[in-house]
Amino acid sequence: LERGWIGQILDVDIHLNLHTPWEQFPFLKNLERVEILVHSVHYLDWIRSILGEPQGVYARTVGHPQFPELGSTRTSAILDYGDTVRCSLSINHNFAFGPNHQVAAIRIEGDRGAAVVKLGLLLNYPEGEPDELEIITKGTSWQPVAVRGGWFPDAFIGTMSNLQRFADGEDENTLK
Repeated sequence: LERGWIGQILDVDIHLNLHTPWEQFPFLKNLERVEILVHSVHYLDWIRSILGEPQGVYARTVGHPQFPELGSTRTSAILDYGDTVRCSLSINHNFAFGPNHQVAAIRIEGDRGAAVVKLGLLLNYPEGEPDELEIITKGTSWQPVAVRGGWFPDAFIGTMSNLQRFADGEDENTLK
């Protein structure tokens, strides 16, 4: 994005259709809302970091009858960025029909190119699969991009470091 290969962002789509082993997270039981507050919040923060604040958000999050002890585990959301950008999240953590047709992907389209990210850790959790990134720019074909580390935990290094410094009194500023 910073190199301008995609150009002006026109479309952001986050699609998850997978099985999350909720039994590994007993602290989530009896929370009114689970999915947005502990999972999609990270996607929403990332979207805001690249597109800014939306004009509005239309969202619905629901539970699943097979997990009555959990709050919402499925979300559909549209972030309103006006007439130029389409931004949506379709999240289902309850697809329990095997690995075929499970997906954990982010797709970004711009006026000069596109990128597709596979969030491998979420597939076959907790073992996961490798993360993948592919990009295309006008006049080229899809190219894989080498990915160092994994989105989890590497994406949280700066944020968690700041939180720990603040909690330890080393950083006088509020969280950034």
